[in-house]
Order: sequence, then structure tokens, then C-alpha cells
Amino acid sequence: MKKPKTYLTEGEILRQKAEEQLKMQQSKLSSYSSENDMRKLLHELEVHKIELELQNEELVLAKDAAVHATEKYIELYDFAPSCKSRAF
Repeated sequence: MKKPKTYLTEGEILRQKAEEQLKMQQSKLSSYSSENDMRKLLHELEVHKIELELQNEELVLAKDAAVHATEKYIELYDFAPSCKSRAF
């Protein structure tokens, strides 16, 4: 009996890609032997994490601004007086 095809969501596909990249990076990590190298790598990861958090905050603010602008223009459109063309 054949298995039914399962379709992955975008989140699941992204998760799989991240897992594959992590596996490749872990093989590189084994080459770091000194404690100093590991500290440098940990520092870089922490900096990258903070950068991503700051970018996420900016994206949330931009999304909120876009939603506000959209609501404003929808309201303007909805309450704009309608013009009926006159036949002369």
C-alpha cells in the first residue's frame, strides 16, 4: 500500500533547512579545538542573536505602521463622498 503524500508547511520546510545547516555547522565545530576558539564562536553567536532580536523589533514596528496606514486609507475611502456623474 502506498503512503499518502504529506505536504509540508513553509515553517516545516524552513525548519528542515535549518536542521540541515546545523548538521553541516556541527561538523565544522568539531575542528575548533581550543577554548579560545569556542569563546569567539559563542560571542559571535550571541551578537548575531541580538542583531536578529533588534531586526525583529524593527519589523514589528514597521508592520504596525503599515497596518495603521492601511486602516487610515480604508477609512478615508469608505467615508469619502461619492460622486455621481451628471448627464447634461
